[in-house]
Amino acid sequence: MRTILWIMLAASIVCFGQPQIIFARKPETLPAPRAPRMTKLAADAGSLQITATGPAGEKLQSFQVLAGVEAGSVSADFQKRTGETVVNWQPHTVRISKGRDYAWSLNRTYEVMHLRLEADGYQPQIAGPIKKADGPQRIEFQLAPDRQVAGRILTPDRKPAAGATVALALVQKDAALQDGRLRGADQPLPEKPSDRWRRPLVVKADDEGRFKLPTEPGPAAVLVLHDSGVKELSYDSFRKSPEVVLDRWGRIEGRMLWKDTPGAGEEVTLSVHRDEYGYPGMIGSSASTRTDKEGRFTFERALPGQTQISRPLRPAPKRAAKGLTAIILPTQFLHVDVKPGEPTRILLGGQGRLVRGKLTGRDSWKGVTFHIHPTAPHIGFPGDDAAWQAFSELQKSPIGPLLFRDKQPVNADGTFEIADMLPGAYQLFVSAPDVQNYAAYLSVSIDPEVPGEKPVIQDLGEIKVKSLLPTNKNP
Repeated sequence: MRTILWIMLAASIVCFGQPQIIFARKPETLPAPRAPRMTKLAADAGSLQITATGPAGEKLQSFQVLAGVEAGSVSADFQKRTGETVVNWQPHTVRISKGRDYAWSLNRTYEVMHLRLEADGYQPQIAGPIKKADGPQRIEFQLAPDRQVAGRILTPDRKPAAGATVALALVQKDAALQDGRLRGADQPLPEKPSDRWRRPLVVKADDEGRFKLPTEPGPAAVLVLHDSGVKELSYDSFRKSPEVVLDRWGRIEGRMLWKDTPGAGEEVTLSVHRDEYGYPGMIGSSASTRTDKEGRFTFERALPGQTQISRPLRPAPKRAAKGLTAIILPTQFLHVDVKPGEPTRILLGGQGRLVRGKLTGRDSWKGVTFHIHPTAPHIGFPGDDAAWQAFSELQKSPIGPLLFRDKQPVNADGTFEIADMLPGAYQLFVSAPDVQNYAAYLSVSIDPEVPGEKPVIQDLGEIKVKSLLPTNKNP
């Protein structure tokens, strides 16, 4: 029977400014990809010999390959939930072969790694785990043509989302918004192959909202953008249900308030760092703005879902660790669930609430005091010096007295009250005259406030306190 082909413009695949026209063909049966074959070579070969062929065994004109290591604990929940192995791809290892096999030196391999091989027009393939201890091997990839996965995008009103942007994200190939726009979309492709690989594949839908994405064998995520709305989903969810209905954009209406003083002219940042698609940050968002004289601020085109709103502290250049541009301390950020299609109103800081508690474990509370402050930075990690400097500056700032309370009194029955406590994570330490160091310690979380509502009293419950100085007796 004569095969009938028809041509239609299905989509424009864009790698940030480089469109390619894709012609859709009548569906055909494609050969299934064969799992990569690994065979040992002589010990003096000194490398992994990588070959790539098409379905009939023909050598490919060019391909690229990169290495990765298993993601481990950062992806443990995802792997347990899905059964998929998550590979943390290392873009700096990208190697390009043109018309020949590629020899990957064993001196440049990880102890245990995976290899991902990509070639235009073919389904990517992953080989591994590959152990350096196994010595030289021949790794043969036989690729299958990629028919791709067709999809369609509809607006929240279920109309075709003409010209929508679709980004395909992998591990270390993030799709992220910056101030409501796809990051890097208006920039030329980097020259280095490793930097180019980090850019997500981007597809533009046609006038009917139709598009295609490549077949993807590993964990991946899809981010869809349109003036009418936005959608994020796993690649597996897209593959199973390729008609995507957008959610309306979120909008954040916030105010920075420190008891009765507006945070005027302050920097406020937005950050999203999703971790449900296999690896943290595959889908993300960032934005920055400043408050007005009343402490008010807004973020338009906000990605619906869990979002962090922060008041960053900028370290002095001499104190900043390499790559560290902002420090965000407890009490200086808020997590919020952004709703699609409606304003999400928040308070960063707040009016302050009354906090109560009761110390127990002693007959007398004479001379017993406590102090409370935001959770302090850790020690021994890069950037800690800058974090401690910011912590000290916060204590000395005009809002410091609201956040750092020293030598707070305790009533005769062990009860205490703290007025005007702002939301956030704190540490509470109890001091007693007959106990070395601290008689008690408690991590305290003060609940966020609801805009327009008076915060309710928060009760910390009972806190057990040491009664006497421990004595050391010789055996």
